[in-house]
Amino acid sequence: MSYIDDLLAQRKQRSAIEITWELGSALKRKFARSKKLNAAETLVLRVCTVAHCDGIESILKSKRKSIQAAADFAQARGLKETATILANVLKDKPVPGPVSMSTNVRGKEVPIPVPPEMNSKWAATDLTLSFTDESLDEALLDYVAEHRAEFAQVKAPCEVVKKNAMQSRIVALAAKKSALKIVQEFFAHKKPRIRACVSEPDRTGSAADWLEVPVVHRAQPPHVAKKIEKLRMQHGEVADALLDIYAVANGAEFFVTKKEAGFILLPVEDWKEGMSRVMSWARDVDYQDDHGAIPDYLEHAIPFGLTPGATHFWLLITRGKHAGKVMLSGDDVRDDQPCYAFIGEFFAALLLDIPGTFGSGGYVSYEDADRGESFYPEEYRF
Repeated sequence: MSYIDDLLAQRKQRSAIEITWELGSALKRKFARSKKLNAAETLVLRVCTVAHCDGIESILKSKRKSIQAAADFAQARGLKETATILANVLKDKPVPGPVSMSTNVRGKEVPIPVPPEMNSKWAATDLTLSFTDESLDEALLDYVAEHRAEFAQVKAPCEVVKKNAMQSRIVALAAKKSALKIVQEFFAHKKPRIRACVSEPDRTGSAADWLEVPVVHRAQPPHVAKKIEKLRMQHGEVADALLDIYAVANGAEFFVTKKEAGFILLPVEDWKEGMSRVMSWARDVDYQDDHGAIPDYLEHAIPFGLTPGATHFWLLITRGKHAGKVMLSGDDVRDDQPCYAFIGEFFAALLLDIPGTFGSGGYVSYEDADRGESFYPEEYRF
């Protein structure tokens, strides 16, 4: 399967904007390597430039050809409102303002103060393009699907190749070792440490970008055997691999420094409070306008872990279509897309993929007082 075929096959699992963002990155890299794109590739890259820009004003002077291409593309694909707005941009005609914002609190509309930048000349244009029912990203993917052959030479971006390679390592380790075995190996590591790096914009490519931080892993005593068996009966065999861990340690702290842990395996006694926080977030944030849309599987999940400071919990889904899989509350649940196929994959990822697990979101960082810089976890060594 070609990269483009693989990308298009992901339309049911990923949002259109995620896919076109990746495609745009791939086209940019191809152009950087060869300085040559065919007509179809050039069109898609230009439309991506507009669809993903940081405000239309940011490209108004430098990317007028892209705006014109996007306007023509939108017109040809039947996106009439988008086509008109973009055509007017080229005529220096913004969508009329001013911009106002409000929220609904217990049935009442409450105004929200508008930041100064939202009152700029093009703010209403940007908002209108963002909230229109017409999707340039969906139209782009339809176009690419119709012209697959013309994208046959497009290769996956380096970051995607790297991500796929990491996923292969995670899957291989989880197939070889149980979740319990991986967790036990954490506690057996003789010299565990995290290699942390400054944030990407500050990287120089030198050794000074990195900081090595010693860590430890701490396990709590085992949970009561009779209670473990009761939990097995309650949740079914999908929870067996997780409960095997709790039979050895009723909670644990991983990647602990003098400051705090990087990841906490919650004791069974904390599951109830964790679930309460998960459901409160679902009701008050993700599904505040439609409680009926909260997935049935969510309230039966086990909130087994979290990163200190993060608002979301790692969940083992025990019922429904995703039973046995691992999701991050909030993001994964809202997208209805599991992150790991089973609990063993999660702990394999905790060992191998630091940026994708407790390093995700930037909640954990390490400070170098002498240098006045923050370093973020990238690699685990032992």
